[in-house]
Amino acid sequence: MGLHMKLGPKAVSACGAILFSLMSPASAQQQVAAVPDGPSSLREVYQDWSVTCSVREKARVCSLAQDQVQQNGQRLLAMEIAARPDGSTTATLLLPFGILLDP
Repeated sequence: MGLHMKLGPKAVSACGAILFSLMSPASAQQQVAAVPDGPSSLREVYQDWSVTCSVREKARVCSLAQDQVQQNGQRLLAMEIAARPDGSTTATLLLPFGILLDP
């Protein structure tokens, strides 16, 4: 049971651009003017990746996430990279118990 991801050059470029924009403090926490009757959140999907942006306290907050599931529907891993209000970035990785990660 292994995890295999095949990404072409365009996918790698797209993911890199998304990660760069999420990690950039200037764009991660832009002041957003409220749009009357406009959406308060947005979600886009590209292959296995999803980008979710929402407006919280007049600031745009975005995250990049991926879930990998087995054929039986059991989650193998979940990963999220998100920009924090202070401009830093956090990464969360959820794995099943018993996984040995080499340093």
